[in-house]
Amino acid sequence: MKQQIKCIHCKKWFPVEESLKHEHEEIRKRFQAEEEKKSKERQKEIEKKFNSKLEKLRKENEKKQEEEAKKKS
Repeated sequence: MKQQIKCIHCKKWFPVEESLKHEHEEIRKRFQAEEEKKSKERQKEIEKKFNSKLEKLRKENEKKQEEEAKKKS
């Protein structure tokens, strides 16, 4: 009978021979989840900066239009 071990993370049983393979998969999943979280955070930060710049440009544009309207009057 093959020796089996239990994963402390997922509580599944599997042959000792697959322990490194299983550990590698668990680490990969954890790493991927962390990277996805970081990516979402970076995306939110980029969107926030973009929206801030966009709002600034809108205000500048409105101000210019008001000044041009005053000059025409």
